[in-house]
Amino acid sequence: MENEDEFNRVYDSVTKQPLHREVLLAILSYCETSRDQAAIEAHVASLPEAAGAMQSPYRLMQQLVAAGGLTCTELDAQGNEVLPAAKEGLSEDELDDLVQGWRYETTNAGKQVAAYFAPARRMARLLDVHPTAAAAYSQVMCFCEQPRSRNDLAAFIEREHLLETIQAVLPKGSELRPSVLMDKLEAAGMLAWQNGWTITDAGRRYLQEG
Repeated sequence: MENEDEFNRVYDSVTKQPLHREVLLAILSYCETSRDQAAIEAHVASLPEAAGAMQSPYRLMQQLVAAGGLTCTELDAQGNEVLPAAKEGLSEDELDDLVQGWRYETTNAGKQVAAYFAPARRMARLLDVHPTAAAAYSQVMCFCEQPRSRNDLAAFIEREHLLETIQAVLPKGSELRPSVLMDKLEAAGMLAWQNGWTITDAGRRYLQEG
């Protein structure tokens, strides 16, 4: 890791609000190729996870810029970078006329955070903690090929005794609820709430590759 402090700032920005985590990570991944603001906003709008976001795409982009995960370049009407020298002596109105767009690109720290949260790596870390639960996680993902209510998924987990695979590695007396499996898979990017718990594209790739 080139700069741990820079990584940590972006990491903290991505993780401080769970509802925004997947959208922020999607922005970081999408902007590894430089993108203009309109393209990013359209991309975010296409994400199922964006429905639960409490901030606009623009605000989330600015959050990543402030954290050092994205760079933002001002553009003129021709799409060229507006250099500081071109802004010298201009009034506020003239500046508004000069700057006609913005281009964003993921920084090295942003790329490192996006890579750290790649779903396959998240799932690998989850299985490192609960290696006996691999089959249970796969069963839950398969069951969620179509959206499932919390109650339906909880009933499935209990009916199939899937919690026992995690219980085995916990201290005696620990109590688990079906929501634990849902939450862990959601945090790993394998499930998302889309009018019900639904397997993600990353979850499907995991099942295909497994």
